Amino acid sequence: MHYRLTLENSYFTRFALTLLCSLLITSSYGQNLFPEKFKGCVTDQFSLESDSISAKVDNQTLIAIVTHALNEEETKSAIGTLALQIIVDRNGQSCLLSVKNDTNLKTKKLRLKENIDSRLLWEKVDNKVAAVVVLRFSSGTISVKRLGMNGKRGVHELRP
Repeated sequence: MHYRLTLENSYFTRFALTLLCSLLITSSYGQNLFPEKFKGCVTDQFSLESDSISAKVDNQTLIAIVTHALNEEETKSAIGTLALQIIVDRNGQSCLLSVKNDTNLKTKKLRLKENIDSRLLWEKVDNKVAAVVVLRFSSGTISVKRLGMNGKRGVHELRP
């Protein structure tokens, strides 16, 4: 399968603002950024990416793993936004911590926890980090954005 990556700044800007509001509201409730929470991650100490991407993975690989449980027709007909909070340990191993699924796909159908934890390997990082990945499904295309957060800029898009 081949996917065309696109950037839609206005949509992602609105999404980032919505995410910022969600982060501010949920920050007092724990380490999960998104409403669908998963167990099994070691969350003793990690930080969110801030000003640059520290956990690196190829976008095509990421898309293939997220859509692994779907057939080609389901992937092409998918619409909406899927936000993932993935803990990346120092060895590059993934652990899906939380998800916000605003797509026409059921989270259970995607088997995200199983596929991300067992298949997604990042380049090694210096310290455990939470990568916030946003996938937008639209008209047979899937675009990928990475978000960071810090006190000065709030939630913002990270560029490679």
